[in-house]
Amino acid sequence: MKAFTVKAGHSSERFAERVQKVLDKIDELVVEYDVKSTFVVMEGAAFASEFGAFKLGKLSGVIEHHLHSLGLNYCLVAPTFLKKVACGNGAASKIDVRRGIHQRWGYASLSNDINDAYTLAQIAKGALPIPKPKKTVKKRTSKKGTVAQDVSEAEDNYNLF
Repeated sequence: MKAFTVKAGHSSERFAERVQKVLDKIDELVVEYDVKSTFVVMEGAAFASEFGAFKLGKLSGVIEHHLHSLGLNYCLVAPTFLKKVACGNGAASKIDVRRGIHQRWGYASLSNDINDAYTLAQIAKGALPIPKPKKTVKKRTSKKGTVAQDVSEAEDNYNLF
């Protein structure tokens, strides 16, 4: 298993040049592994990012096409799902993600990108989100007696996309 992060050059470079750097890095890594036994897990676009939703969509599409052309199996993981796996909260901060990784797996890096890559590697190995604790709704009294209801939010934890 290999977790890595790829930086697509500097923002002053043309978009096509930056994309080519990412594809070259993918090619470099793929040479080390048997394509049939390789499964790529990558973080999907965070559409509120500073990079811009349109560019992220283009980049993601180009990378997916490239992975497919190489015959690699892959999946995209939504950033909120990654955070739920790391620390149980899809809206967590990077610091909360780092703490969650450390608590769950005993590992943490000062690099947010490496922490994300580490969590993606754990997802590839089968890690699921940390379930939210069941909530007990206030007891209500009726003519038939007191009733307590358990409310489970587990279905919110398993949305990959």
